[in-house]
Formats: sequence, C-alpha cells, structure tokens
Amino acid sequence: MVDEAIASVILSGLVQLGQHARDRAAAGGTALIRAQVVPVNELRPTAIGHNRSFGFGESRTGDQYQTDVAPAEAAAALEDLATPGSQLVAAAALLLDELGQAFGVPEMGQVTRDGRIRRRYWGTNTGRRQAIEKWAADHGIEVVDEVIRP
Repeated sequence: MVDEAIASVILSGLVQLGQHARDRAAAGGTALIRAQVVPVNELRPTAIGHNRSFGFGESRTGDQYQTDVAPAEAAAALEDLATPGSQLVAAAALLLDELGQAFGVPEMGQVTRDGRIRRRYWGTNTGRRQAIEKWAADHGIEVVDEVIRP
C-alpha cells in the first residue's frame, strides 16, 4: 500500500462522512472515527511503502508484512470533520499514524497532529502533491517542508 494513497483516502473519507453526518443525518458532537487497511490476511500479507524516489517503489516497513491489522480509532468533533481545515487534518493524522504504527512505521508523515500538510511526503509523479497543495490553499491549511527526524 502506498502511504500517500492511504492519507488521501482518510482525508477525503473523513470529509465526506463528516458532511453526511452533519448535513443529512443532523448529527453533532463527538464522533468515533475508524480506519483499517483491508484485506490483510495470510493469503495477502501487506506492507506500507512509497514511490517518491523517482517513481520507484520503496518499502517503509522493510520485511514487516502484516497478516492481521486492527482498525485505528480516534475521536473528533463532527463539525471539525465536516469542515476542511486544520482540525480535520489533525484528526486524519491520528488515524494515519495509528495505521502506520500497526505496520511498524512510527509516523506516516503526510499530515501533522497539529493540522498541517507536510509537502515532502507527497509524491510529484502521481499528481497528489499538486492536488493536496491546492486543497490546502483553498481551505487555509498550512503546507510545510518539515522532515520527520528519527
């Protein structure tokens, strides 16, 4: 699985589900949010990687293929999920990092827990970096060139 694809799915999924819950179901308050990488089983062991190195795939988990991964869980205000902004990004970071940790990746990198986008962890060869930078600019989300230090 490509790490930035997981980040994209979590961000877009949280917005869609948050808006649906708020606008169509008239829900409010705090929501339990969950994400899980599937299918992960003995027939389909899975690892997390990236393709930011000139388009060539590279593992972030080494030989740590997983065959059973529990869902990542966090809580967030429903209004924060339904409104694209730094609070949504922070909630996504909680899920994304917990998913990564299940695969042995301490911090995924694409988003921060204080609600910023890390540009360097989005590849340019798929167009995702340009798309996330535009989305961030449209919604007042800070984009930084920060690097995770071990």
